[in-house]
Amino acid sequence: MSDTLYRHSVLMLSKHWLCAATATPVKAFGMMSSGVGVGIDIDVEGGMNPTKWEDWLSLPVREHDEAIHSANLTLRVPTVIIAVNYDKLHLRSVPFSGNAVRHRDKYTCQYCGNVFESRDLNLDHVVPREQKGQTTWENIVASCYKCNGRKANKLIHEVGMHLLRKPFSPRPLPPSKHIQNRYGLKDWDHFLA
Repeated sequence: MSDTLYRHSVLMLSKHWLCAATATPVKAFGMMSSGVGVGIDIDVEGGMNPTKWEDWLSLPVREHDEAIHSANLTLRVPTVIIAVNYDKLHLRSVPFSGNAVRHRDKYTCQYCGNVFESRDLNLDHVVPREQKGQTTWENIVASCYKCNGRKANKLIHEVGMHLLRKPFSPRPLPPSKHIQNRYGLKDWDHFLA
């Protein structure tokens, strides 16, 4: 039961029904019982009925629902709730990672312009670390092994190479772009698509 209660398996929407975050069932139940959250009863055809706490307590637990059990109560765990007072969506920066750089660069070597599988690209410091180059969005590009070896620890003009485009930090994204449906909940697909 504790696994069910404390994993982030509830999608939290703003009052405008936009993805805002994920929550645990414990948090969702707390929000619903205090009136700051409303559960969405989503039927198998995709119908969506905002349901207040008092009514949620009497919803039947269907075959595909998760539930918590006590001595006197079996309670359906919501998959989606609305945070009724939450209306601002804060854009979130894309975390820096090798995969994020490859994705930003469209799996294209930024020196030769060829497209590669992710495993066939590495990362290159445009200004090498030996010359005080930082590991930042603005100094790292996707590079094939051949071009990376050719450039080595030199500046691109020293080896007659050119960048396809100047590296940049991706624009911050809305929360829906960061939320992953780790549990494969079909109800989330209505909002993450």
